[in-house]
Amino acid sequence: MNCHKGIKKGAISGEKEIAKIYAAIGFDPASGQYIEGYEQKPIVWNKVNNLPDHVYFNHSTHVAVGKVDCKNCHGPQNQYIGGHVPTAEEINGQDDLVGLVKLEKRPFTMGWCLECHNKKEVDLNSNAYYQEMHERYKASALGQRTIRDVMEDGKATVRELGGWECGKCHY
Repeated sequence: MNCHKGIKKGAISGEKEIAKIYAAIGFDPASGQYIEGYEQKPIVWNKVNNLPDHVYFNHSTHVAVGKVDCKNCHGPQNQYIGGHVPTAEEINGQDDLVGLVKLEKRPFTMGWCLECHNKKEVDLNSNAYYQEMHERYKASALGQRTIRDVMEDGKATVRELGGWECGKCHY
């Protein structure tokens, strides 16, 4: 519901497909409230992409902290009724997307994730998470050296802030 409390109408199917989600979970889009005492029904999803069992992916880290637009990874999903794994060309061809990181690797592969983390620049003042991290770094000599090393070229990338630490995605 993080998305569909706000996005109530699809470009192709209108309200029809999203209404199925509301019906399954007992959500009233008119009032913006869940229906009390509603017996929820499972939503049948058509799985589009499978990650290996040893891989963990957290959408909220990318959306809330990284402020990554869904289309940056999933491409122009408003053009499809069912699930669709986009090609790199579909994703890179979105000229209307602000902050798009254009990538060469095949989407939803480890190489693609690492390529993005290499290229994606982080504004250290963009949110409380990065501000707090920056303050902690400034409080120690090692952290000050880290800031100096990271900011040597005037920018910080996800990789430089720990985005290549294996344990963040693999367990």
